[in-house]
Amino acid sequence: MDLNKTELNTLSSTSVCERKAFLALFVPVLGDQYRHALRYVYRHAVFVQLAVGEKALSERLMGEGDNMIILLKGLVSGYLNSGLGKRYDTWLGESNSVFIYNRSGDGSQAVNLEAIDHSLLIVISRKELESGCEAFPVLNRLFTHLIFPNAIRDLNHYSILSKLDSPSSRFSYFQRMYPGVWHRVPARIYQTYASNHFL
Repeated sequence: MDLNKTELNTLSSTSVCERKAFLALFVPVLGDQYRHALRYVYRHAVFVQLAVGEKALSERLMGEGDNMIILLKGLVSGYLNSGLGKRYDTWLGESNSVFIYNRSGDGSQAVNLEAIDHSLLIVISRKELESGCEAFPVLNRLFTHLIFPNAIRDLNHYSILSKLDSPSSRFSYFQRMYPGVWHRVPARIYQTYASNHFL
């Protein structure tokens, strides 16, 4: 699937599981009375399912550099690759987590994903969503009630984690911020958060 192009979803191209997960996330934010707005988001979102251990590279996810990833369910780790091919985990995504790409010339936003649990996510262009807000102003709720709060929360976790002095402090913070999750994260992944260095 080429995520650099807009893929229009139809009922035949997505599974019942994908549709249910989509509605479970977006209906509480938008309300089911805004069916045209929901349909707009649905048609411009690309569904990606990742099996445990499966990876999705940034080249597949970034699009024109403005794509947003919204995790509908599952658990993923977002990571960068160093010039030497080593990885540096920077984002732990749980259900409803949001990552916003912002293309930069140095590749600093080229975040790849690895599924820790079976995961379902959608990828949608920020430009497409902003265009939808012009036609359906209710879509602004997605930015104010879901996208920005969740993206900022995830960024704050990583910012605090990276500023702590010792691996033990980082590991303790990691456990507090992800109480139901950290024990499911493979040691090779959470050690990169704790060490704050490339593996």
